[in-house]
Amino acid sequence: MIGLLAALFVAGDAKAGVLQAKENLKYAEDTGFAKKELAKALWLDQDQEGAFKVFLEALAESITEEKLFDPKEDTVYQEALALYLNHPPEKTALISREIKARYFETSQSNPGWTRLKLLVALAEANLFEFEAFFDDFYEAYPLAKTHYLSQKTIAILYIKQFERAKLESERENIRNTIQEKLDKTLALNPEDFSLYRLKIAFAPVEEKDRVKFIVLNKILEHSIIPPRRDALYFLELAHELGVKEIKDRWLSKAKVWYPDSRAVQDWMNYGN
Repeated sequence: MIGLLAALFVAGDAKAGVLQAKENLKYAEDTGFAKKELAKALWLDQDQEGAFKVFLEALAESITEEKLFDPKEDTVYQEALALYLNHPPEKTALISREIKARYFETSQSNPGWTRLKLLVALAEANLFEFEAFFDDFYEAYPLAKTHYLSQKTIAILYIKQFERAKLESERENIRNTIQEKLDKTLALNPEDFSLYRLKIAFAPVEEKDRVKFIVLNKILEHSIIPPRRDALYFLELAHELGVKEIKDRWLSKAKVWYPDSRAVQDWMNYGN
């Protein structure tokens, strides 16, 4: 089926690939897999909104599988995870290419290494290789649904759908789902500060200040130390919000976290 879709695309007939995938879906026993193939066809036809929408439907229909992780995978997975997580945002593409180069063949030759395949899939998404991402993430997801990176990816897929949705009513429905998925991911990993940023970014305008208040409080309640870049971002939000208690608490914490930071000292002077 993959070969047929690719052949149709190479022949310059991506729409025929979509029609074929839709026809296959009508008679498919495994509708999740068939929808994944349709998502790939839609992507090749440059219908990104449709591709993300159908792929999310495919994931929702995938069957959760209970499986013990292969202990042989753990060392390689931990190595790849550290590489995936510990880099500045501007190096995401570079690190994603490294992950693909170092771990793709291993993930393919060891089908049970689900967590490694998940990281390879995320690297493919970062490189905009969405045909490969659809295949690898769909394979890994049923076995790794509770992994916080799986849930974060679901939230990001909804964000991508939101960004491409044409109707405002549809965007608002997706916005609500984004918030739900981000909350679910934060429950699994409250130390991923990009999730807090996303919650604020995709909050409705009329809810923005309330969400900022909740986020700023939640970070302090968890007693987690944000990286310097994030700490300064949230400190600025606390000032923008204009709630003295929140602002004072963030200034106090930031001074403890980063006592030698000139930016924090500037905020202390500004606050006074």
